[in-house]
Amino acid sequence: MKAFTAALALLALASSAFGALQQVTGFGTNPTNLQMYISLPSKVATNPAVIVALHPCGGTASQWYSGTKLPSYSDSLGFILIYPQTTKYSNCWDVNNAGSLTHGGNGDALGIISMVNYTLQKYNGDKSKLYVMGGSSGAMMSNVMVGSYPDVFEAGAAYSGTAFACFAGSKSDPTPFGANQTCAQGLTHTPEQWAQFVYNAYPGYTGKRPRFLVAHVTECRGWM
Repeated sequence: MKAFTAALALLALASSAFGALQQVTGFGTNPTNLQMYISLPSKVATNPAVIVALHPCGGTASQWYSGTKLPSYSDSLGFILIYPQTTKYSNCWDVNNAGSLTHGGNGDALGIISMVNYTLQKYNGDKSKLYVMGGSSGAMMSNVMVGSYPDVFEAGAAYSGTAFACFAGSKSDPTPFGANQTCAQGLTHTPEQWAQFVYNAYPGYTGKRPRFLVAHVTECRGWM
């Protein structure tokens, strides 16, 4: 009986450690008080890749964890998933403030970078295999992350987002309910001007830029 009880305890411990979200606290500089959740595969690969998965407006880390196929791929391939969560702006990401739109600034972007650095150090992650993806507001924030931190991410993907700095300077919340809807209605800039917004985020950076997938769809079936 004791052996059976001990086995159940070990099984419960394994279930809490793998294949489900774990909240992480004290992961580093976190100016906007983001929450960090992490999902580990049953067997973490040697020098694992790391994917940051950003929830949409009104969403949560747990909803985004359940909403894509990433966890199953993580378990078969051994990479690690980070699920940040914001509780401000109706759970939408800070994509309008200068802090997030600047390399080494503050805002949500810096908190997410702290999560990445924590995960790399704790699990001996591969710095050359860092990725970010998201949907809606999470897609907008994915644009922000690769724009402000091109030296960190290898690639990213945005599903139904907006361009980097589209909401820059907005005085209202960057949400579908905000008063400033100019970004959603469409802004007129040349390709060179849009690119300049990204260059301004990290002046003097001459390194490689991340690969980036942009997708806009009207219906999603079995995505990600």
